[in-house]
Amino acid sequence: MRAQAHIVSGLAECLDPDRFEIAALFLEGPGPLVGELEARCVDTRPLAFRGGHDARGALRYVQELRARRPAIVHFHVGGRSRVWLARASSAKRIGHVHGYADDGSEPSGEELVRGVDAVVATSRAAAAGLGVPATVVYPGVRLPTLGGRSHAARSPTVGTVARLESVKGVELLLEAAARLRGEHPDLRVDVAGTGSAAGALQARQRALGLERTVRFLGWSDDPSSLYDGWDAFVVPSRREGFGFAALEAMASGLPVVASRTGGLPELVVDGKTGYLVAPGDVGALAQRIAELLQSPERRAAMGAAGRNRAADHFSLERMADAMEGVYESVGARPAGR
Repeated sequence: MRAQAHIVSGLAECLDPDRFEIAALFLEGPGPLVGELEARCVDTRPLAFRGGHDARGALRYVQELRARRPAIVHFHVGGRSRVWLARASSAKRIGHVHGYADDGSEPSGEELVRGVDAVVATSRAAAAGLGVPATVVYPGVRLPTLGGRSHAARSPTVGTVARLESVKGVELLLEAAARLRGEHPDLRVDVAGTGSAAGALQARQRALGLERTVRFLGWSDDPSSLYDGWDAFVVPSRREGFGFAALEAMASGLPVVASRTGGLPELVVDGKTGYLVAPGDVGALAQRIAELLQSPERRAAMGAAGRNRAADHFSLERMADAMEGVYESVGARPAGR
């Protein structure tokens, strides 16, 4: 969900305020992303609408739509609100497909594109197989100011930021760490995130004897604050619609080792900004991590190339310009038109 919140806040920052006014409606109750968007001055409203049988939640949703009278409703998640939207508003509808997850934690592409006026996908991979035309709009990122990435007096460290679910393949990173420990006994692996697989991953950590190697950091509101202490970023996903965390890492100057799946090959340039490996190939994952740990020069060159790629191809401004084109295409008239 961090990517969705970042997209909304980026649009609020970059779209012309004389033409577009953005509000974020959360069907669920308040959560960390609500506060994140409010901190970025996005008009935010949690609705506590829990499903088709929640009459009070539906009423809150309908009242909100009728009060705001939006020209466009831009869906990132959820399908239960569609029937109520049709009753309460004549707004144009845009379905935004972020990817796919086998664990049910994200809506299916079919759910998000049903009954909409336009479809947006975060990557060509996410757009493939939808059965309807989709406009690819890559998420954008603002380049952070780089801190001093000191390598003196600390252990070599790689990290990942992910939902702790099977589809993210974090256990593959643990297996790779076990293989690397012999050659790099002081290796550290940081895992930032939460999810239903946390207990199983911690059990696997203990089974592999990695208690002193792997740290589970939990949820981080600002994972970019971790990057100055990392030498490489690892995305061992089995499936990935785009890979927003990898983009953040690239923008922070980290080389990325990622699975060759979904939208990740559209983001990571193999051999230039990092490495791509076959999904599930623990040996290749460990080998590529080792190559980066052994060569500070290669890490620096790939990190710089990744940061340049993020700036040139994945800026917030490019994302906002592309989304403005989608909004125009559905024929809605923003404020001031």
